Amino acid sequence: GAAIGRAQVEFNDGDLGRAQQLASRWPDDPDAVSILARVQFHSDGAADADREALEARIAADEGDAEAHYALGKLLATQEQWEAALEHLMATVRLDRKLDGDGGRLRLLDVVAVLGNDDPLTQEYRRQLSSVLF
Repeated sequence: GAAIGRAQVEFNDGDLGRAQQLASRWPDDPDAVSILARVQFHSDGAADADREALEARIAADEGDAEAHYALGKLLATQEQWEAALEHLMATVRLDRKLDGDGGRLRLLDVVAVLGNDDPLTQEYRRQLSSVLF
């Protein structure tokens, strides 16, 4: 518990590497999984994306899977979970191969952050199941 708390402090302080190192010691702990998922969003440069440009691309072409994916990841770094889930789900619907099934994987990362009991988790798991099966 203390190490996971420390991982959270490291994440909040911006030391993503240390947060990941500490949290990865307990891969079955829901709090550690949540930290690892949030580290994933921040460590791939998603926070540096231009939101307005991505929104303009989507407005011009609703089928732009790359823009949905980048915007979903950006929104996840800002903890705008529902909007992030919407764009990541759009990515899954549009292009499963993008970034090695990245839309689905990042959607599952958001679900890991939210936890099993969150209504968004339940809704988007249902949607994901209907798209996949």
